[in-house]
Amino acid sequence: MAFIHDVIIIGAGPCGLGLATRLCEQTPAEHYTDEEHRRYHWIRKYQFSNPGALKKQRHNGVASTVSNNESQPFSSTAHPYSEGDPKVGQRLGEYHTLVIDATSKRFLSRWDSNFQTFGIRHLRSPMFFHVDPADRDGLLAFAQEHERYKTECEEIKGVVGQEITKHARKQRATRQHKHQAIGRDTNIDERQRQDYFVPSRELFRDHCQHLVERYKIDEDRLIVQDVVADIEYGLVEDMLHVPNASITGDLDKIFKVKTWQGTYFAKAVVLSIGPSMPLNRMVSWPDGSCHSSQIKDFPSFGIQQKTKLKIPTNVLIVGGGLTSAQLALRAIGRGVTKVWLIMRGPLKIKHFDMTLEWVGKFKNQEKASFWSADTDEERFEMIKIARNGGSIPLKYKKLLDEQVAKNRLVVLTHTTLRTICKNDDVWKTQTVMTDPPIPNLPDIDFVYFATGPRSGLNSLSMPSCCTEGYSSIPHDGSLPVPFLETLQQFHPIHWLNGLPVLNNDLAWSTVETGKENRTIPLFMTGALAALRLGPGAANLEGARTGAERVTWGIQDAIGTSLSKTEQLAQGLNAYITGEGGMFDGLAELDDY
Repeated sequence: MAFIHDVIIIGAGPCGLGLATRLCEQTPAEHYTDEEHRRYHWIRKYQFSNPGALKKQRHNGVASTVSNNESQPFSSTAHPYSEGDPKVGQRLGEYHTLVIDATSKRFLSRWDSNFQTFGIRHLRSPMFFHVDPADRDGLLAFAQEHERYKTECEEIKGVVGQEITKHARKQRATRQHKHQAIGRDTNIDERQRQDYFVPSRELFRDHCQHLVERYKIDEDRLIVQDVVADIEYGLVEDMLHVPNASITGDLDKIFKVKTWQGTYFAKAVVLSIGPSMPLNRMVSWPDGSCHSSQIKDFPSFGIQQKTKLKIPTNVLIVGGGLTSAQLALRAIGRGVTKVWLIMRGPLKIKHFDMTLEWVGKFKNQEKASFWSADTDEERFEMIKIARNGGSIPLKYKKLLDEQVAKNRLVVLTHTTLRTICKNDDVWKTQTVMTDPPIPNLPDIDFVYFATGPRSGLNSLSMPSCCTEGYSSIPHDGSLPVPFLETLQQFHPIHWLNGLPVLNNDLAWSTVETGKENRTIPLFMTGALAALRLGPGAANLEGARTGAERVTWGIQDAIGTSLSKTEQLAQGLNAYITGEGGMFDGLAELDDY
């Protein structure tokens, strides 16, 4: 008989890790102050199931530590249609959880690969953007504890200490075009300087591994390397093909997750797929070109061979964001003779992928305005304004200027790619046409599209030769996530510019004519939850915020999988520590 998991997480990137750790954490930083953290953990440390244990401990003078955050193999007694322990999955907090990832059986595997491919040494996000659910300053504390803050963290120039005077504010109001200084939109004082550093790739990765070890997550057991093909939701008896089947609690429906290698069942499913997930209906790129998310060898094999023979090589990169700048610098560093970087708009310089107001100390004002918006259309416009397309940090602008001065790089704004024509030469070069035309443009060895992921947060700027059959919004029935088509068919929801319209718990909320809206426990984090989380949904802050909302949504949707004894112990623990109301610790008569 099939095993019914409590939660299946699709995707083992930062969003997936953030949710997994949040499910383990009983005192998240979103709800508890540092002082409450210390108090609760001290009480738990000396709390024992045996009433005489504390007395014995005092007598012997030996301290024992009991951690409630340990993740253990799950007992299947809560599922009457499960036979023994499952071969995969792990209990995280109250829920038996399974993670399905197409890349690897490790967290952040695709993240590691992309950073290595693009040659990224430091993140773009500040120190307080991470996935530690227990501490807002967890990454900063980890860096200082291991004496890596000074050596591996790089200051974001032009953010702190760049306050402008009232007189300058008035001048900017009348002469806006003359006051475009970087980092002067928000006041950030010296007390916050330590936050506005960016961690190295290795530091952030080690911190994530530290979280895996802290919560005792067994990646070999928790994560399955597989590709999701379809998701269904229906009655237990229909999903399991067992007459009159039901599961504990009030739930009578479950999910069936079909993959390339098997089928899994769960009470709740969470999509943490991230913006760069490969798509079944991805554009068919012409030979000699590819999207940045599909790069395997960089530069291409043909360019590597020409470089060894000292034959000049030329690369064209399409896009105006950070990825395009990183690819351009990476190509030059690996021996490409000349790079042409074209973008359809101006070259925008920003510290982060959204305006500073959404990152600085006044970000709650922006979030309040976003959450209080009357319509999703209004929220989408706020997201567009905050993100404003692709941009690069000032640091990369200086690096690009250095290569332009050396005649290794040409940056062309307000330029679009029209056609790519294959040549019949030995090296399989291409003739590229742009609008407006680029004078004296040589034959191109390879074209890279660094045009962002397929979602409502970004739109691909592709030439007409590549756009056949492509749609970034599901008006034609083509969803940004193909394996959701069955759910969309039987449990339809609204989509806005490629983004699903979820409820406030980031759950799938069905909309059917003449029927009341129904919510099913399929949750989304990351870029797909942007209409509820805001412009930061696709970054690390969105991963942590989304994990918090989804955890509460799971608790409301499927309840708890704890046994009666465990629930009573949990209530007693809450009573002792003072969490919630003390009346919650009282037992019902039928509990005994």
